[in-house]
Amino acid sequence: MVWKLGVPNCWKTSRTVPIFKKGDTSDYSNFRPISLLPTIYKLFSGVISQRITQVASDLGWLSPEQKNILPGVHGVRQDDALSSPIFNLGSEPLGRA
Repeated sequence: MVWKLGVPNCWKTSRTVPIFKKGDTSDYSNFRPISLLPTIYKLFSGVISQRITQVASDLGWLSPEQKNILPGVHGVRQDDALSSPIFNLGSEPLGRA
């Protein structure tokens, strides 16, 4: 049904609420905006996202370097091939290549 009619506009309408951070409450820069979306839209988009990610993973459309979005993979992936040369740059004396 959604594929034919599209996502209802009422699902895509958010309510923006200012959340106080710190400091003077009369200064608008001390607030940050939060957009509140309908729960049904968040559930719907989450299900669609999971299904698309699973299909893309099953078909091999996602690179192994994209570990943070692969289904069932959690946490940060350490990549020594990239991070080691970067961290070693700081240990070399200046002026030497």
